[in-house]
Amino acid sequence: LLKEIETEWLKLMSAEDFLDESVAVPNNSSDSWLNIISESLVKFTNEPLYFYVVPNRKREVKNIRFMVMWFMRKRLAWSYPTIAKIFEKDHTSVINAVRKHTYQYCKDPIYKSDADNLYTIFLKTRKEKVEEPQLETA
Repeated sequence: LLKEIETEWLKLMSAEDFLDESVAVPNNSSDSWLNIISESLVKFTNEPLYFYVVPNRKREVKNIRFMVMWFMRKRLAWSYPTIAKIFEKDHTSVINAVRKHTYQYCKDPIYKSDADNLYTIFLKTRKEKVEEPQLETA
């Protein structure tokens, strides 16, 4: 089942026509913010982004999902419907996740530390992608 979900999710990731990448990303189209976020999650949790698309109410999974949704909304300025499509949720679920993230970030020091570490990894991964030397073709 997870392999089927991964395959479907990779198709979704390649269909970037619905994405609003309002924040600068590398010129290479394969290096979108979704790929950067997925790579960052592998570094942080050993699971790619599609793992967090699958319905799962475990606290650890839910918290990471909230952090990623918040990042997409507040730092990348993506619309609620765009984020909802990525996570296969309703846009109101994304609104709720962003609100819950904000509450937990303020109240739970461990959650705050994890969120700060994850956001740092997002930005470092993006920086690595932007600064990768482009091979010149003759």
